[in-house]
Amino acid sequence: MNSFFSASKPTASASFDKTSNLLQIKLLGDLKSTTIADLYRDSYDILTDKSLAGFSTLELDITGASMVDSQGLNLIVSLLRQVKTREAKLKIITTKRTVYMTLLSVG
Repeated sequence: MNSFFSASKPTASASFDKTSNLLQIKLLGDLKSTTIADLYRDSYDILTDKSLAGFSTLELDITGASMVDSQGLNLIVSLLRQVKTREAKLKIITTKRTVYMTLLSVG
């Protein structure tokens, strides 16, 4: 598990299962305008880490988020675009109903 740090505390962690080509990224905390810059940087660092290349599925774990605002949605769309350029799939994991309903409302 790799942790990516910004301002002395991690905002994301990653693990890569080479047998299933599954890259798991866990974003820590809410996906909102006050935290989004660090989340963008850390998720970009993960996706450009050569040791994590070759995934066919990106599993985005946002179970720690109780809120996703428009900036958080933009981050998810950005990750989706990056995944599509690699001809991979995106799977989002959440346990919060409000986050699920937000994602569902935007398709």
